[in-house]
Amino acid sequence: MKIRALVQSSQWLDRAGVRIRYRRISPHLERQGARIIVDEIDNLEARWLIDEDVVIFSKCTDARALYAADYLRERGIMVGVDMFDDYFSPGISPCHRHREFLREMASRVDFFLCSTERMRGVAADFAPDKPCHVLNDPFDTLDQPMLASRLEEKAARARADRRIDVLWFGNGNNPVFPVGLTDLAAYAGALQPFARAGYDVRLKVLTNLSALHSENLARLRAVGLPMAVEEWSQDGEARGMEEALISFLPVNHQNFSIAKSLNRGISALTGGTQILSAGFDLYETIGPFRYRDANDLLVDLDQGSLRLRPDTLPALKECMNDLADPANEAGRLLEFLKGLPPVSPSRGSNGTTGPSPAIIHGNRTPYAVIAFAQDRGIALIGTPFCAASPKFNLHFDFRDGVGPIELRMSKQGANMIAPSMKPLVREDANSEGPYPFILALPADDADSEALRTLRPDMVKSRAGQMVHYARVMGSIERIARRLFRDSRIYRSELEAPLMGMTHLDRRAAQGGGAALQ
Repeated sequence: MKIRALVQSSQWLDRAGVRIRYRRISPHLERQGARIIVDEIDNLEARWLIDEDVVIFSKCTDARALYAADYLRERGIMVGVDMFDDYFSPGISPCHRHREFLREMASRVDFFLCSTERMRGVAADFAPDKPCHVLNDPFDTLDQPMLASRLEEKAARARADRRIDVLWFGNGNNPVFPVGLTDLAAYAGALQPFARAGYDVRLKVLTNLSALHSENLARLRAVGLPMAVEEWSQDGEARGMEEALISFLPVNHQNFSIAKSLNRGISALTGGTQILSAGFDLYETIGPFRYRDANDLLVDLDQGSLRLRPDTLPALKECMNDLADPANEAGRLLEFLKGLPPVSPSRGSNGTTGPSPAIIHGNRTPYAVIAFAQDRGIALIGTPFCAASPKFNLHFDFRDGVGPIELRMSKQGANMIAPSMKPLVREDANSEGPYPFILALPADDADSEALRTLRPDMVKSRAGQMVHYARVMGSIERIARRLFRDSRIYRSELEAPLMGMTHLDRRAAQGGGAALQ
């Protein structure tokens, strides 16, 4: 079985989620006659000449994924989405876009992958009938002889020197949620019992440079312990675990945090450190090896009976076999995928070409989507809500910048629309720009009337967009569906005012007006 995992850009290829979830199981899949590669979605061949059996979308949450999922399934390729962070639970307003995307994507995929049982529940809220598999984040290596030597040496050194080295590692920030260094600062009081017991406590922080802004640096200063802060790297994490007696893993109680996988705890244990957890008890399932109270750890240290020690390593191995063994996780994933019903090829699989699909570009449409569509001959439809671009094939925009809205086309755009629509297009002899053709919107069409009454001042402010955005985008989509008959129409928008309501207007957009036929 050939599997390809797609990420949104090159910067995601070395992120922890990709490195841990896919690359660690890769050699074990190969031993079982399968393989997995990780690639950027933009590297999907423009002619789609790929021979994968399964494609998994990993944190691809824009129109590229929607289009690619449709295209792949039409060619008999199984499609899934990997959900390993909770940007989808209700009640978090900055995540409306992610929920809108998942609502659209759920009807296009054959299965979900999830990192935890909690994420399986989130997926079931969107698609209760879709198969779902929990792919646990696997460990890298578990070298028992090395761990035995390292654990014994570090415990003896801590007792002899009366010094406890503590490691915190991971992403220090998130664009939506207060996590990382915020958690470290909030729960740092859990380390104070070590200092009160007379130990010299040294904290090392390994994190991304973007997290080290002034607010987080102020939080770290308030921790009140000697501290070294370094940029995270794989080598740095390995050195940190070699030196540290304890990995400190605080977790707050928000949905995003309590749905996280065990990967940091598993890395800490297989790297040879004790775990001190604070806040939400995320690591409960590895309970025999995690501490919730520094005082308990001090007692065990003084008595030479730390929970992770040479004579408990066989129990650790057994625990990891159930939770995070890469060979087991690879085997379970293959068994799940092989048990899914095959996907039957549909339209376009015999090499014929149908009408051009189209992407409507709304508020904050990513340039990556424009470039992706242009490379694949997908029609680009601009709207008054996106930045102007000469790359659009069709552009709904205000005439001369003041209104009313008119529909202009490039020469390529005029050739892309359905043949029955082409007689409505005329050349504008006065146009010297990238859109020399114009299509007159019918006077007796409700969607055309909605566009004609709009003026730039009505949508400049956020309040104005809250009033008009969904209605205008719905009208543009209905007109586009008539211009591109039998084609798939997608929207590209990273932010829509009142985005949680846009799916209501999308249902209406499936209909069509009578005048533009």
